[in-house]
Amino acid sequence: MKTSILLLTLLMSSLTLALEAGKREEKTIEIKAHIAKILMTPKKVYRLELVELAAAYFAEEKFAPCLQKAMKENKKATLKVAAYSLSVLDCKVD
Repeated sequence: MKTSILLLTLLMSSLTLALEAGKREEKTIEIKAHIAKILMTPKKVYRLELVELAAAYFAEEKFAPCLQKAMKENKKATLKVAAYSLSVLDCKVD
């Protein structure tokens, strides 16, 4: 009985550590694309639709001026994006 509890505890702790390590090591990619739409979600995060890419990306409010400038001037925005969560980490207008 003690052995099974010990094994279960060890397994749970190793799974927790593996999940935390996976979150910290999320890859980033750099995308250069035109912004087609910017929509505010109920969670107060912007949802971006890019002309060149089919996925929906998400950006915090602090990136709004950069995103709006790129859309208004019809220029490509250079977005640094977390690969799995598709959240914007940095924005620059070319």
